[in-house]
Amino acid sequence: MSLRTISAALILTTLITLGETRVVIEGLSRKSENDVLQLMGGRLEHVRNNDASLSRADDAAFLVSQTLRKDGYSDVSVSAKVVSRNEIRLSVREGTRLSLGSVTVNGVSKDETRKFVKLYSRPAEKDRPLVLPDSPFREKDIAIGLSYIRQELNANGYWAAEAEIAGRSIDEATGKVNVIIDVQQGTRSIIAQARITSSDKRGLVRVKLTVEPYIGKFATTGNLNAMRLAVEEAFTSRGY
Repeated sequence: MSLRTISAALILTTLITLGETRVVIEGLSRKSENDVLQLMGGRLEHVRNNDASLSRADDAAFLVSQTLRKDGYSDVSVSAKVVSRNEIRLSVREGTRLSLGSVTVNGVSKDETRKFVKLYSRPAEKDRPLVLPDSPFREKDIAIGLSYIRQELNANGYWAAEAEIAGRSIDEATGKVNVIIDVQQGTRSIIAQARITSSDKRGLVRVKLTVEPYIGKFATTGNLNAMRLAVEEAFTSRGY
């Protein structure tokens, strides 16, 4: 065998060894294989960069299943098959996919409605490529979305505010889940007279003068933080 032939054989062996394992995804109807790979980011790299094996095929099936569940396919199943040393084939049974439909927020102004719809929808829209049109509906996102609305109300001084799901319906043809949210803002809190104490009695008058401009303002997160910072700066400037 000539030196040239031996060199060619070594190069071919190296290419095969370093070759990428192909992961083929079959059975998708609502999304393309490329859509799923975009959702996954680089999570299949460790499978692609090694020879195909049963354990890596199982890893790939688990990762694809997990990704589709996060995308609203709550009853999806994925089976794996090692076709060759450098190919794994995944068969997907999608089941029903639910996506977030219309969100209606009652009990607030029209401008606030738009803001609260965005806040509620944020968990479903998180970490999704812009090219994919509709966000998934997942049960776990309900509590998170409602907590975002409550946090925003608290930040604006509505410390007793409540937000809850008043109703939801599923469009069987599209799988879209339409949600109705009832908001009860309650009374907007106001910063009352401060009760000021000190172990060594120092700075009582200074603190009272510092917080005085904030008394009677709405108890928003911004006003409360500004009052706290003003007191800290007043003490820092005196070397306390």
